[in-house]
Amino acid sequence: MRFRFFALTGKPFNEYENKLTTNQLGALRFASDTELLSLIDLTVQEKLPAAQIKKKIKNWKGDYYQI
Repeated sequence: MRFRFFALTGKPFNEYENKLTTNQLGALRFASDTELLSLIDLTVQEKLPAAQIKKKIKNWKGDYYQI
């Protein structure tokens, strides 16, 4: 997520890192690049649980390289 956020914004992820839970980060990883930034902001503002984040994703991006 750190690299992906940096690739999309050119900024470090530090500002959001402590505001998101592990479950929220896990759900956000499935969002497409076009949705990710707005979903991060929405998640932080509304404290969305992982299930709600997943419901808001319109274009799923597979996580095929998960370790």
